[in-house]
Amino acid sequence: MHGLRHAVLHERLPAGQHHPRIQRSRAQEKWEDAYNRLSETNNFPEVTGRICPALCEAACVLGIHQPPTMIKNDECTIIDQAWELDYVKPLPPQRLTDQTVAVVGSGPSGLACAQQLHPRRPHRGRIRA
Repeated sequence: MHGLRHAVLHERLPAGQHHPRIQRSRAQEKWEDAYNRLSETNNFPEVTGRICPALCEAACVLGIHQPPTMIKNDECTIIDQAWELDYVKPLPPQRLTDQTVAVVGSGPSGLACAQQLHPRRPHRGRIRA
């Protein structure tokens, strides 16, 4: 049963998220580390922690023997602490290339794509709804 629940949990988590590490940092109140780990795989933690339906909580393997981790609440707490402690900073690129990339769609996927392009890739991006 444990292996099945573990597999279900990973199907419910956003790809690549390291929630055990994020949870550990949050539990130890290592807010900067928790924010950095959350931001590695989440383009907009200040938004997603508030609007996510938290399907992962029902699939949490801790729920076998105790209440599951409240990932949604933890994400909100982490980002609130990151703002309060001034860890959230703009990431402008050192330089821009002369390339422009069009991103079609201004929903979550389009915005995440644009965020990956700029500043992580120094291309200019234009978002079209």
